[in-house]
Amino acid sequence: MKNLEKAFKNIPEINPSEKLGALILQKIEFKIQKEAKQKLISSYVYMFGSIFLSGYSFFVFGPEILQSEFWKLASLLFSDLQVVLANWQTFVYSLLENFPIIGVVAILFPVFILLNSLGSYFNWHARISQHIQNKKSFA
Repeated sequence: MKNLEKAFKNIPEINPSEKLGALILQKIEFKIQKEAKQKLISSYVYMFGSIFLSGYSFFVFGPEILQSEFWKLASLLFSDLQVVLANWQTFVYSLLENFPIIGVVAILFPVFILLNSLGSYFNWHARISQHIQNKKSFA
């Protein structure tokens, strides 16, 4: 056991290269930039795709929603309010039965994707800005 301790005492300490710290930080910086670019590009693709899909769904499903029986029944609220209030349960059931759910979902889904991608874009944009400010403060 003493021979082993003597053997390790005679070995000079191996210190890492002085450039190792800078190299590690440079690789971390590169990874952060690469990830940020990928996230921003994907948010751009989702934004433009959802804008296109929203426009398409408005043109395809918009007229279907506007011409549905739902609006004719809903107009009874303004013309025959007393009758509607007297039979409100049947009226609500009829409104739900005639609600154009497919068209509404087809329009709201791309809008949801657009809002989600905008949130992702602003989140990554803020992270990049904060990272740049932190980098300037260390320089």
